[in-house]
Amino acid sequence: MIEQKKPLKAQLASELSAAASDEEKASVRAEFEARERILEHEIDFTPRELSMALQGTLAPTVSCALDLFSHSLPPPTVNYNFLSK
Repeated sequence: MIEQKKPLKAQLASELSAAASDEEKASVRAEFEARERILEHEIDFTPRELSMALQGTLAPTVSCALDLFSHSLPPPTVNYNFLSK
C-alpha cells in the first residue's frame, strides 16, 4: 500500500508547494485525503489469489503420539470422598 501511495504523496507535495494561500492548501489536502481513501479502498477490496502447496512428512514420534489419542479412553473417575467428612 505504501508503494502505491508514493506517487499520490509526491503529487500532493508539489501541489501544496504551488498553493498560494492557506485556504487553497486546505482544499488541496482535503482533495488528496479523499483520493487517498479511494485508493486505500481499492487496495483493500481488490480480490487476490493465493495458492500454495505444503509438502512434508511426519516424524515417527509424532505419529505415535497421535496414535495414543485415536483410542477411546475410559470415562474419568470422580472422587467424592472429600464430601464425607
